[in-house]
Amino acid sequence: MPPNFRLLRKASRLLNRSVAPFVRATSPQSIALLKTRGRHSGREHVVILPIYLRRGNRIYLISGYRLESDWAKNILRDGTVSILLCEKVLKGRARMIDFSRFRQLLHRSAGEKLPGPRWGLALTRALVLIWARVGTVFSVTIDNPIP
Repeated sequence: MPPNFRLLRKASRLLNRSVAPFVRATSPQSIALLKTRGRHSGREHVVILPIYLRRGNRIYLISGYRLESDWAKNILRDGTVSILLCEKVLKGRARMIDFSRFRQLLHRSAGEKLPGPRWGLALTRALVLIWARVGTVFSVTIDNPIP
């Protein structure tokens, strides 16, 4: 691994740890703390992620680095996850879904508000679709009710 990549990885881990309490306090509906189990170490790892769509007991997350991000690789190895959302810990199973399936879900929710920043409904949906197209979409099915 190149030294710059190692430094970047350490910086992002430090940033995740220091920003997590602030994120929990400021945007409880649109940001989640995703906890996965490491595929090699078996230790728990936490990452801050925006929620792109919520439908029933499902939350949809997008990995912008496709399957290069550690949390995505961890989910592929073991889909059992925990999500901290609105000060509640939600346990569930995550799996990768097809872009066309996510696009259908997003279009069906045309009248609903998307979680996250409000740049205008059309622009927000367009950005989410672009991000989902270049990334990988994951669906998390929650075992207990979502607040």
